[in-house]
Amino acid sequence: MTARTTRRCALQRQTELSRLFWAAPDAALLDRRTAAAGLGYTVAWLEAVAGRGEGPSYTRIGRRVRYRKADVLAWLARHGERVTPSDEGIR
Repeated sequence: MTARTTRRCALQRQTELSRLFWAAPDAALLDRRTAAAGLGYTVAWLEAVAGRGEGPSYTRIGRRVRYRKADVLAWLARHGERVTPSDEGIR
């Protein structure tokens, strides 16, 4: 498998996980990979912010970490910055 094929497969998987995130009901418990894909972040980023006590709240079930979609969306609403086209010219 070439590097290009590997990259294409990874992007397809990321897109698939993002679609799964957005199609899930708000009460769904999602794994870290799916939550990261829905937010557009990496799993490593979610692990790092969780280790610092930041980021979306999560639930630990045994050794598994799960994110409730509603909690992820609430965190995004509190910490996301909405950018409008008129903001792009300001730097």
